Amino acid sequence: MKRILAAIVAVAMLLTATVPVSALTAATITTSANVGTGSGSAPTVLAKWEQDLTPSLEDGNPSHNIAGSQFLPTCVYNTYKTITYYFVGKDPLGKANLKSPFVQVFYPVASWMGGVEKYQFSLVEVPNAIEAAALFDTAIAANLVTLDANTNAAFVHEELIQGTSVLYTATADLYYEDPSGDYTVKAFIYNGNNQADVLENTFLYVPTTCFEVDNSAVSYGPVTPNVPQYSDGDTLFSPGDNKMTVRNLGNTNMQVKIGQDDMGFGQTMAGAWKVYFDGRMGFAPARLDFNPAAFKGQIYSATTVLPGIVAHSSNEKPDSSIHVSIVPPGAYSGSMVLGSVIVPYV
Repeated sequence: MKRILAAIVAVAMLLTATVPVSALTAATITTSANVGTGSGSAPTVLAKWEQDLTPSLEDGNPSHNIAGSQFLPTCVYNTYKTITYYFVGKDPLGKANLKSPFVQVFYPVASWMGGVEKYQFSLVEVPNAIEAAALFDTAIAANLVTLDANTNAAFVHEELIQGTSVLYTATADLYYEDPSGDYTVKAFIYNGNNQADVLENTFLYVPTTCFEVDNSAVSYGPVTPNVPQYSDGDTLFSPGDNKMTVRNLGNTNMQVKIGQDDMGFGQTMAGAWKVYFDGRMGFAPARLDFNPAAFKGQIYSATTVLPGIVAHSSNEKPDSSIHVSIVPPGAYSGSMVLGSVIVPYV
């Protein structure tokens, strides 16, 4: 009986010891970690660049008269532009000591994305030394490469051809409507000593306006002289619905430019046009009146900028109307030319 009582007392004491006198409902714990701050010699990112899949390596500047890479958007709905990323890594203990090559890519600061990270990804080695050196030499000739401040192109070429440094590569896509501007790219390399290096550059996604429309004709229908006849669009991109829609395919906001011929209505003896038009983009702006840009059959361009903005990644409705003075009855026809202008970010 005494042993049983002693056991019960021992269990009670154990239970009492494991229950805190004053239990916490929350606690803050300090954590720490050191990444890339080991001891010993550090690796170096000797060089880096980006190129596209076109023969010129950068379709935004095929003459290569500007340093760095410049790329154009595809201007095709729901498509991607492939960019190839390269950088050269070196380590004092040899290339076998290099670890974890990767890049971070950031959207332009002056854009609707505000400079946040777009993506990051790992790269793989180009194993053939001759191929690696040739890729580097071609990029140098195209004025694409950013070099570490303490190196030069001849040194990097020799490192690659001798196989003592490594060329890393990977591809990633830009969406057709990703914002235009300077994308920051940071290339990182680690080594077995937990040391790291980074080299930074930028490439330009060239500000470009481009668009498509869902209908190739505008019919004003029956027109009464001196009474405006309206032909408004909509925002539903639906080919053949006879309601014009403009779809922004570029990497900027834009405004639409327009030009129309006189459809054969002509001018008065005093030189006044017998027809004029108006137009706008969207519901909100006031309509803008404009005269024909030329007589029917003449060459002309879009010069009148319509009120209203077609924002990136959006469709917008073009509204228009025709105003005809007293003219002989009959069927009249002509043509319309559309263009676009960039609207800067605000």
